[in-house]
Amino acid sequence: MVAGRKVPFLICGSVTSPDEQRVAQLQSILTQFERLERHATEFLRGKEPELRDTKLDLSLLEVTAGKPAGDFAFEYVDSGNDSLVWRVEFVDGVPKLTGFDH
Repeated sequence: MVAGRKVPFLICGSVTSPDEQRVAQLQSILTQFERLERHATEFLRGKEPELRDTKLDLSLLEVTAGKPAGDFAFEYVDSGNDSLVWRVEFVDGVPKLTGFDH
């Protein structure tokens, strides 16, 4: 839990244990979670005008293999339309890309 909230996350690893580098990365993200999430939602609302007044619920913090340590993503569900999952991808710790999945 972070700031009294459960934070769902996906982290890569093997069948028996998570990747230690990604665990360290996740721990670093969680120490800055409130700031990073605020940046993510501000960035998403700035890039996607239809989301400016929408309640967004965090559905996933993704820390996966094959990317540099500063790269990760937040995924959100629009509380009014849960068929879309909005994604904010961070590159070097900064939000850079948005998109959505059906």
